[in-house]
Amino acid sequence: MQTDKMLHVFIDANVLLSFFEYTDDDLNTIINVIEGLKQRRITPYINAQLRDEVLRNREAKIGAALKKLKEQNLDLRFPAICEAFEEYGELRNLQKLYSAQHAELQKSLSAKIELRDLRADKVLNDYFGSVELSDISEDIFDRARRRVERGNPPKPSNSIGDAIHWEWLLEVVPDMEDLHLVSQDRDFSSAIDFKRIHPFLGSEWRDRRSANVYLYQNLTSFFRTTLPDIELPSDFEKRERIRALLDSASFVNTHAAIKALHRIDIILPEDAEAILRGCLSNYQIRSILLDDDVATYCRRLAMKFEGEIDQVLFEKILTECSPSEDQESIAHQTVDPFADI
Repeated sequence: MQTDKMLHVFIDANVLLSFFEYTDDDLNTIINVIEGLKQRRITPYINAQLRDEVLRNREAKIGAALKKLKEQNLDLRFPAICEAFEEYGELRNLQKLYSAQHAELQKSLSAKIELRDLRADKVLNDYFGSVELSDISEDIFDRARRRVERGNPPKPSNSIGDAIHWEWLLEVVPDMEDLHLVSQDRDFSSAIDFKRIHPFLGSEWRDRRSANVYLYQNLTSFFRTTLPDIELPSDFEKRERIRALLDSASFVNTHAAIKALHRIDIILPEDAEAILRGCLSNYQIRSILLDDDVATYCRRLAMKFEGEIDQVLFEKILTECSPSEDQESIAHQTVDPFADI
């Protein structure tokens, strides 16, 4: 979908918060793309509610990464017989150096977090500063509350935030203009096809605005669909697809994310290890590890990188992703198990 018309775009808080998971290379890509968008006919829609949602949930998003960093202790334990060897002393010195640098990294990161001075903070500040923030009127708030009470989408059980955004967009986007909505939130999507807008919302937009709503789960799909001439690094797309799997909050999203990863040409050992560890730690994914597509992908990924990923992880994947009677035969396959991925 490439068009010369003005693109009216709303990027939801869950997508903006994912910036805190991006590498510096990913953020550079976002910065370059945003700069390029300034030369195009694109109108971003940003309100005070959206900014506040990002600020409220920032610490929770960062906290998971900070917790993971704190857990990276180098706890070396040697049998007493090793203490007589020169290498033992060298390893102990390296352990002390690691611990000191690890503590300094935590200190530096915590300071940046406290000052809101992370690279992602700067990108988000630039984005929020790109337009004048709109306040949410009491009238919009009341309409959003009534929408939720009536059971109309988007209506999460514990918040009216999505309903506020939707009512606001209905008010501020001009008539006869399509809306491009980038969100990972299932409350906007069809129950049958999560890549499509909820039919109730699509019908409402057509009735009220005489136009269509297009839903995207991430920035990659938005850029590739609406602005195909923008070149995104292949690594950016790969990391977005890996993140989509590891952040999956539903069985449908998990199956879709596995399918999307099949289309990634280059998977490195570190990618494989991150994917497999994530599949074991994410409750939604682990609940369906024995589903054909999930189990097959995880087994084949582990077997392709046998000897290059952690052996305990390798064995755990084969155990948990294989029906017990098939484990031995799977572990001794001689054909390339990754040929069709």
